[in-house]
Amino acid sequence: MVPDSQPFALCTFAVGSRGLPPSAPVPRLILSINRYNFADGPDLAAHNGPKLLEKHRSRSQLCATGLCGFARVRRLPSDIEDIPMSKAIVALTLVLGAALAIAPAARSGSTGLMAQSTVSDSNPGAMAGSVETPPLSLVSVDAKTTGTGRIVVENGKSYVQLSEDFTIGEAPAIRMTLYKDAAPPKKTYDPKKYVDLGALVSRKGDQRYAIPTNLNVKDYGSIAIWCKKFDVTLAYAKIDR
Repeated sequence: MVPDSQPFALCTFAVGSRGLPPSAPVPRLILSINRYNFADGPDLAAHNGPKLLEKHRSRSQLCATGLCGFARVRRLPSDIEDIPMSKAIVALTLVLGAALAIAPAARSGSTGLMAQSTVSDSNPGAMAGSVETPPLSLVSVDAKTTGTGRIVVENGKSYVQLSEDFTIGEAPAIRMTLYKDAAPPKKTYDPKKYVDLGALVSRKGDQRYAIPTNLNVKDYGSIAIWCKKFDVTLAYAKIDR
């Protein structure tokens, strides 16, 4: 749990000067987490140097303006007025909202952090490993889970889709994965057997996760929801092949 008084930096990056006078400097934004709970995700605040741009903005609002991204989290000084515009922060890997493919998941205002695989139209193998499945019942393992998961294909791009009635119990560092075995291990994932599709967007409701186009889905036997912190399976659905 991140307390209200401990902001964390997500990233800084330059944004375009659209809407600003020609002589105005291009600002750098700092996105910080003000608080976090597993049900609703983090609250984000945007800061321009010492000046507070906006007190709170939801993830969906940030994405709509193209200011959505994810980078490694680092603690900020307690006084938000004294945040240095560090090149070290700017150098952190940042994936802009357009590349995150998260618009469907953000529709409900959920603000969980997600670093999904991007999809490339130029990959010649995009269709080769594409499969679609019917809804697959999620089996609870280390967390009570309801709903279904399935693999859908749209325009040659594959996604893991969770149903509207999906729910899962509280846990830290929840990740969506594909695992090669029909039933993933209860504990200790083999790094050679799974692919991480990103952090869980929300613990309830429909959401989707892009599958890299160079991945052959037919090589994987299950959709697995994984707690990375404790390296345990929270729930999974066997992929019918």
